[in-house]
Amino acid sequence: MKRKFVVNRLIISLLLFLPGITSASVTLQSALQDYFNQQYLKQDKVNIKILTPSEHLSVCNQLQIKPAPSQQHWGKLTLPLICDEKTYYLRLAVSVEGNYWVANQPIKRHSVINQHNVMAKRGLLEKLPRGIIRDIQAYQNSVSLRDIAAGQPISQNMLRRAWVIQAGKNVTVYAQGRHFQVKYEGKAINNAAENESVRLRMPTGQIITAIAQKEGYAKIALKH
Repeated sequence: MKRKFVVNRLIISLLLFLPGITSASVTLQSALQDYFNQQYLKQDKVNIKILTPSEHLSVCNQLQIKPAPSQQHWGKLTLPLICDEKTYYLRLAVSVEGNYWVANQPIKRHSVINQHNVMAKRGLLEKLPRGIIRDIQAYQNSVSLRDIAAGQPISQNMLRRAWVIQAGKNVTVYAQGRHFQVKYEGKAINNAAENESVRLRMPTGQIITAIAQKEGYAKIALKH
């Protein structure tokens, strides 16, 4: 891949901070490319432009690339670097071409999301809304919170995960300890999706908190 930016004199003896990168002399550009490639799928195409002026870049004997403070890994962002134990902040423009999901037909509010009403599309992720969904499997059977137009990219704030436990329903609760398991029955106080906390009222009136499971029961892990 043709590099857009080469840093004269900046040769990095990279620590074993990035998986898959050996301790070898590499340019800052290639170190950044390797770092961001690991944030994406193999089929994604990642291009990086360094916005920080070259005269502001220091010569490093040892460099660590720290994760960006933001969860977003594309568009304009600032990446913390530790250069010889001193922290610098590098401004970047990261462009990513990859797959995301759109509605393949109008989806009404409260509809269930499944393979029949969505389809994959490829494009520049930095041009899309925040929270765009890339792994539709994680959102199978989620429920739309609003009407979604055909062709519209689907983002996380448009959906809620399907409830596996509903408020007011009786729920089986398992308390798991070392070498034993106790079974209770309680009534759910709130709705909960898989792996979310659910509060339950026991027959004694006691209220406990457990973790909702995919199969519709709740589990408490007892401390040993």
